[in-house]
Amino acid sequence: GLRTAVRDLDSRLRILNRQIDKLQKELKAVQSARPRQRYQAVIDVEATADGSFQPVVSYVVNHAGWKPLYDVRLQKDEAGRAFVEVGYMAQVTQDSGQDWDAVKLAVSTARPAINQRLPKLHPWYVDVPRPIRQPERSRSQAKLATVSMSPVAPESMPSPAPMAVDADIAQAAVEDSGSSVRFVVPGTTTIPSDGSPHKSTMQHFRLEPKLDYLAVPKHTDAVFRRATVVNESRTPLLAGAANLFVADEFIGRTKLEFTPVNDEVELLLGVEDRITVERELTRRDVDKRLFGDNRRLRYAYKVTLKNLLETAVSVELHDQIPVGRHEQIKIKLEKAVPEPTEQTDLNLMEWHLTLPVNEEVAVHYEFMVEYPRSMQVMGLP
Repeated sequence: GLRTAVRDLDSRLRILNRQIDKLQKELKAVQSARPRQRYQAVIDVEATADGSFQPVVSYVVNHAGWKPLYDVRLQKDEAGRAFVEVGYMAQVTQDSGQDWDAVKLAVSTARPAINQRLPKLHPWYVDVPRPIRQPERSRSQAKLATVSMSPVAPESMPSPAPMAVDADIAQAAVEDSGSSVRFVVPGTTTIPSDGSPHKSTMQHFRLEPKLDYLAVPKHTDAVFRRATVVNESRTPLLAGAANLFVADEFIGRTKLEFTPVNDEVELLLGVEDRITVERELTRRDVDKRLFGDNRRLRYAYKVTLKNLLETAVSVELHDQIPVGRHEQIKIKLEKAVPEPTEQTDLNLMEWHLTLPVNEEVAVHYEFMVEYPRSMQVMGLP
């Protein structure tokens, strides 16, 4: 029938679109390809005695670079202890015009100082605006309309697919010169001159995590898993993208900031469904008593957390009460059980809680809002 014909046409259209995308990529690669260039090195040698030597020539090429990439996995050992496994990789891109075939690859954070000059400072002037003389316009010019154009934001690029950790990976040799770090990738590597990213694993190591959980029930009923680890590896963790896994499940991506050796880094490793949180408004009262020309409102909230895991866990609960932006709007936390561990000047509150196995823990708090009866306020529930 008609529906079957429409489905067949949709299927054929998808196949044709995939073929068009493939051909467009091939055309782009052909158009961007540059003619191969050949260079000749002339080496003058002055020998003080007979013998043989093997010259090694090093040179700088354009259109080549690398950036760090990580695979971070939260796993458990045979005893049930959690650990974080980190795959430290180099994502190398080069379009130099020459394929790097079975080369010994090393990547470094140093920058080659080729043809660099010290920048000069020029006078920095501060002045008053000078009047600009407007050119006289003809009558015909005065009748012309002006059309303005606004820039269009570029479309966001799709995220790359997650990269799995390779098994039995050799470790890169690390050379730390103080100002830069150099990784020598084990074995040989082939990087074609195609401008595409190619992954090489440099290191593989484990870190001991401190696990706890975060809850922000005002915005979501999800409870997030957090791992705080100390960088006990031999090298700093350079800033770069990280693929996150819990066991074999890919849970998302994040960006690691630069982390020196022995510094801490926090990782959010997805949602823990076996810890639940619920936030509810239990009271909203308008005080009937007179307080001059002021109106008083009282609110009460209850946050309930439950732990369905097999062990007790630590949870960091975040919540808040309003902040007045007018001098006549007064807000006060009147009661909290238990008391918040921290409360900022902007009324952001934080509790550090321990949840026993299969038990509920409740947090109650009440606050008062006072403002003139003649004033209209917004932002209250």
